[in-house]
Amino acid sequence: SRHDAAPPPPTRREAVAVGSGAEAGGVLAVDCEMVGVGASGLPSKLASVCVVNEAEEVVYFSYCRPPCAVTDYRTRWSGVTAPMLATAPPFEAVSREVSALLKGKVVVGHDLQHDFAALGFGHPRRLVRDTARGLPSLLGTRAGRPRKLRHLAAEFLQWRIQEGCHSPEEDAAAAMRLYRRFRPQFELAVARAEERREEARRRRAAAAEAGDDGEGAEWGESDQVGPVGGAGEASGAGSSSEPGGSSTKRALSV
Repeated sequence: SRHDAAPPPPTRREAVAVGSGAEAGGVLAVDCEMVGVGASGLPSKLASVCVVNEAEEVVYFSYCRPPCAVTDYRTRWSGVTAPMLATAPPFEAVSREVSALLKGKVVVGHDLQHDFAALGFGHPRRLVRDTARGLPSLLGTRAGRPRKLRHLAAEFLQWRIQEGCHSPEEDAAAAMRLYRRFRPQFELAVARAEERREEARRRRAAAAEAGDDGEGAEWGESDQVGPVGGAGEASGAGSSSEPGGSSTKRALSV
């Protein structure tokens, strides 16, 4: 079988922070779970984050204590409860640790713009491999829109995930497995996108030399995925949630 060599999915860690001793390597997958804050419980804040290496070994896991009161733990989806966050590290510490771990690495994940928003920092687009948006013609819908991670895992990996609470370890491992399966396609897509961004840089430079402010010009996508600024500089606000506790990320593309 084309998938019989794949390692089994990891299990959720219940400790506040886990260091498995596994080597990080140059390619890492990340997934975050969020809780709701504010009177409506709709704005999202980071509650847990997991990073796995190419072998799907956990190299980092931590719960995260949001900087404001949690009004919806979204336990049905996130698996997070109040005791898990009571003694968890604060957002600023978790953000710094994850930022340091991911710096200079290829980062894999599903709809990573929301994970980086929750973590409060961005990552160079050339180092991002997004299973939701990186290969729209292969992994997207017929219209090129992102598909849910559990649907991709079932179709391409014969792996049923998210049966109950979401586990960031399981989701990160599934994204990593998809990346490994389609690595050549991902790398080709990234190389072509980088060529387009380089051409946009040349056009910007030429316009600046000519005294053209470029108003109305299409310069292409940003060089970074996620917030601009260092770790901890953002408030940790991820995407807003839909009623019922499912974050925008979960509703659109998990």
